[in-house]
Amino acid sequence: RKAGTHCNAMASSSSCWIHALGGVPASACAAAPSGPSTPRRTAAAKAPSRRLRACPRPSVLSVCTLLAASAGLVDGSAGDRRHGHHVSGYDLQGGSRETHAALAKRAAQAEAAAVLAQLQAELPQCGISGQVGASGFVDFGPRFQKPVCNRSMSTNCTFSYSAIKCPEECPFIAKSKTFPCLLQCVTGEGCSTAHAGLGLPDNVSHLCTTCSIPNCRLCKNHQRCTTCYDGFVVSEDHTSCNLEIEMRIYLSTILRVVLGFLVFLLVLALFWSKCNGPNPNWENNNRAIRRAMRHRHMTKVQRWCLKEGSPTPPRQRYRLSVNVHKEHIMGQGMALFYNSLVFLMAISLLLWGVTFLVYKVSDIESVLGKVSSFSGTGLLNERQMFLMKDGLEVPGMEPAIVVSPLETCGHRESSDVANAMRTFGNLSFHGCWILYVTMFAGSLYHAQYQQKRSLDYLNSNNTMAEYAVCLSGLPEKVTDECKLKAWLQDEMCSATGKKPKDPDAEIYGVSIGYNYMEIAWEVDCMITRMIEKLEVGLKLYDQEMTTAGADLGKVIDEDKQKVQSWFKETGEGQLLSSGEAFLVFKHKVGKQTFLKNFSSKNPTSHALYHFSAPTKKVGVSDVHIEPPAACWWHFGISTKSLSGRLVKSFAKMITMIALVQGLVVYNFAKYILMPYISGGNPAGGSMFTIAGIILGWVNMLICIQIWFISYELGFHTKDRRDSVVFWANLGFSGLNVCFQLYTVVLQEFSLTSESHCMTSFFEMRSLVRLAVEHAYAHDIFLMCGPGMFFTGYLLCPLMAGVVPYMWNMLLMKMIYVWRCLPTPFLRILRMMLPWAPDDLDRYPVRRAEKGLEGMELGLPWDYAGNIVLPSICCSMLCLSSPWVWQVFRLLFFWSLFYYFWCRYMHLRFMRAQYYTTSRVDSMVNFAWGIPLSIVAFATVVWGLRTGWLPCDDWETWQKGLMCFGAFFLSLVLWMLSYWRYAQPWRHPSHVLKSDPSILHVKDNTLYTWFNCNPVYTLKCKYYIQDLPPAERKAFDNPIASGCSGEVRFFEIGKEYLFLPPAKFERMEEVQDDWMEFETYLDAFVCWLEGDQGKVKNVQEKLRAKFGNEFKPVEMIAMEFGEVAQHLLGFEEHDDEGPAGHDRTELRARLMSEPGGRAERFDSEIGALNLDFTAPSASP
Repeated sequence: RKAGTHCNAMASSSSCWIHALGGVPASACAAAPSGPSTPRRTAAAKAPSRRLRACPRPSVLSVCTLLAASAGLVDGSAGDRRHGHHVSGYDLQGGSRETHAALAKRAAQAEAAAVLAQLQAELPQCGISGQVGASGFVDFGPRFQKPVCNRSMSTNCTFSYSAIKCPEECPFIAKSKTFPCLLQCVTGEGCSTAHAGLGLPDNVSHLCTTCSIPNCRLCKNHQRCTTCYDGFVVSEDHTSCNLEIEMRIYLSTILRVVLGFLVFLLVLALFWSKCNGPNPNWENNNRAIRRAMRHRHMTKVQRWCLKEGSPTPPRQRYRLSVNVHKEHIMGQGMALFYNSLVFLMAISLLLWGVTFLVYKVSDIESVLGKVSSFSGTGLLNERQMFLMKDGLEVPGMEPAIVVSPLETCGHRESSDVANAMRTFGNLSFHGCWILYVTMFAGSLYHAQYQQKRSLDYLNSNNTMAEYAVCLSGLPEKVTDECKLKAWLQDEMCSATGKKPKDPDAEIYGVSIGYNYMEIAWEVDCMITRMIEKLEVGLKLYDQEMTTAGADLGKVIDEDKQKVQSWFKETGEGQLLSSGEAFLVFKHKVGKQTFLKNFSSKNPTSHALYHFSAPTKKVGVSDVHIEPPAACWWHFGISTKSLSGRLVKSFAKMITMIALVQGLVVYNFAKYILMPYISGGNPAGGSMFTIAGIILGWVNMLICIQIWFISYELGFHTKDRRDSVVFWANLGFSGLNVCFQLYTVVLQEFSLTSESHCMTSFFEMRSLVRLAVEHAYAHDIFLMCGPGMFFTGYLLCPLMAGVVPYMWNMLLMKMIYVWRCLPTPFLRILRMMLPWAPDDLDRYPVRRAEKGLEGMELGLPWDYAGNIVLPSICCSMLCLSSPWVWQVFRLLFFWSLFYYFWCRYMHLRFMRAQYYTTSRVDSMVNFAWGIPLSIVAFATVVWGLRTGWLPCDDWETWQKGLMCFGAFFLSLVLWMLSYWRYAQPWRHPSHVLKSDPSILHVKDNTLYTWFNCNPVYTLKCKYYIQDLPPAERKAFDNPIASGCSGEVRFFEIGKEYLFLPPAKFERMEEVQDDWMEFETYLDAFVCWLEGDQGKVKNVQEKLRAKFGNEFKPVEMIAMEFGEVAQHLLGFEEHDDEGPAGHDRTELRARLMSEPGGRAERFDSEIGALNLDFTAPSASP
């Protein structure tokens, strides 16, 4: 500061605090006249201390003397920043300003010379103390104490660079970014080369200083730039540096054009809507969108109750605190996932504790604290760091603080660092191997515990997998379930001597996996039309709102003929079997008996040979998946074909990821990120923001493509497909993380000219390496929290929920309701809408439902964070920094946050999905070897640094090879140990605590091995039910149905079709949960359309008047015609119903009804404040 008058009002201060890092003269405290003072030690006799020294009731003279001396005020003139330190003083109350100001000025002039003389006496040879050699070590001695050009040198000065005189050919001092005691003598043009960001050579102080113009390589002054860094171009007036790629593509012009085009579209939309009106089918289309909004709620995870007469509502939301081990919620996969999060909490707590203990027990805190005081990112409090960086007054500092970048330097600095580093290295080595052994043993215990919990889950819950076995190798002509069931029942009885009705021998039915992959899309369309017919019959919407429209009946007749041709004994178009089938028993004990006698894994079991192929053995294996997790459309793919598909898909994924990394990520780094890094500035600006958004969308599209590629692989079970998704997503996330870590490393090394840091990575004596590690650890910590650890997850509900929901809703309204743009524009918008039909006039309910479905519950994606984030944190074990233990603390709190975040996302946000086996969790346990092996890597690194591994004469590349060898050896050891001791592929038979009938389990699960089979469901609907009565009665195999016996197909979101009539009427008793964002967005959409209050009024009054006679479905209550239909008592909705006629015609029909129906209608409508005689309202 231009100080000297700022110590004017300190006489009445009760105390002062002096930041005495570099030593404080005893006279600073001894000169206090207002109270006795006895310093404990002198600065010359003791080593520098980081503690704050209290001066009891100091005088004005003593405080101002210290300020003036440390600021270089020898003659009372203003100090400046030439000496590299900052001073700030504060006025305190007491005395008149003029008196104290004059007294302070005279005192500073009188005592400054004496204090400076004492400081110089303590360091008589202040200047260059050594030079950094090629290995990164500081070489001391008389011949190294002469300043030289372009060579890293060390200094023992404590408060000022003024004693250092560089040669005339390189007169400027460039301070090292990595360590305060290192510097270089450079030319003016070499300032930014020695230290990125120091682009202004100060001719007065002869220091390389920071230029106020960002990304300027050489500044003439703070207002004019001469040369910019690579990737930037200087502006015409030389006052700024602009990103070169931004200027080349004319980004500002493009943004203005895009903004203008959006404004043009808005004006055009308003004009077009005003002139041409809404879509001709806007009412039906709007009802379809409303139905889709309800469907999205139905697809969430919830409990369904089919028991007729039960007071339990048909559907209930699970509490977020529900015990996922005792409740059968989407399979055992969820229970194992939350177990893994608890295990991660324990591991992160262990890592946090050990690293914190190592850091505190060793003396490294003093060394790293000194580095922190220079870098401004360490142990100093926030106000002190701010003052140290900028030298500004900070309110609340009493009464003064003195900080110098050179406060860590001195003639004992090198030995202090070496001793502290040696102690820290020894403790780190022992801590790492203890961590590795503990984590290895704990991970094996966790793996075995997961297997045990999987077994406990099966013992606590009745699942469909406990009643079924899988048959393979059946002849492709075997498509008659009754004949196959009868043959298997005979084989069972002959092998066991049991009767067909015995509990341990009774077969419930057979579900054949058909080979229909070539017509899978056709089968899906048939299932869709079958569901639509059911929902139209339930009066949920009109026939015109189906995919087939008014021709639904005709198209269904065609479907029936097609299905019947599949199962005729003669003729073309017969559907063949895939050779696989599920044999379902009525009791669990029947399955165990069958496996005991016919399992392919049992060498003493009986062999099964079908009578139509007596030489081909039928394979028998256990089943561990639930029916919804079977990929029925892939049953026709052989193992050999699957292997070829797997290789092609793997090559496709690698190519796609490589293209993205090469075309998108590389260019993003080269043209946007690297120019900012080279200039020592954080990336920013509009171009960086736009590119970041594009990169985020590309990553999301890659994840979607990974899912589609895995979906088309041809796996017969969902758990195998999920395993591929996990590994692919883990690899892709790992590549992105490696890229981010690489940019951090590149940034740290680009900000300093020292190139020997990597060569001294396995040594303990390099000050440069120590400071670079500390800065690198700090950058990783900032990268992890909150961005990587929290921000992405917190933004997920917005970016993967609210934004797609509102965007798709807007597209639906613009195209199919408002029709507010010309047809060519609407066709372009339709390409952005998922599941949009080709027709621009009609929007079927089924397409709208698919378009508004949320993201599915994706454990393979959720598991990836359990591996990637711990791997990042464990990689910091090789670094010497307090940020190491702090990042593990962050990991612990992240795992705690992630546990509850996943609870919300799984039970309130995501679309339900089944994970019925432990396969994905086993894959995660295999991948856990990655962070575990990184700990082994760090152990070897510290062993080499400290000499516990005697490899001092090895080359650097040999030591690096040894470290990576330890990593891969640990990875192989973990996988073998996990395979041997946890035995993830072994499925032990669990104890039958209860053996209820499969009919009882069916009421709880809704799904069976029959109603999840698409082809068999169509066969039951269109073939079996049309058989002659005698043949229909003789069909001895369960129908694909719900509890009512009517044919139903199980699909997530359509569970309500299985409800009995009494339960169906109560389906909406449990309304939407307040924790679902759709609840509020739906209300907002209704408010925008102006019908929220009217709808609520209709619902409440109809429920109050008619009770259960009125179906409380929002979509029905919305439509005035449907309300009138109920009041009229229509049983069927036909073309003459109220929705297809004008309101006036409806009233005319009412007048012709006997018994005062018209008067009742008038009274009811009057009570509801609805005008049915008015024409249809506008959108």
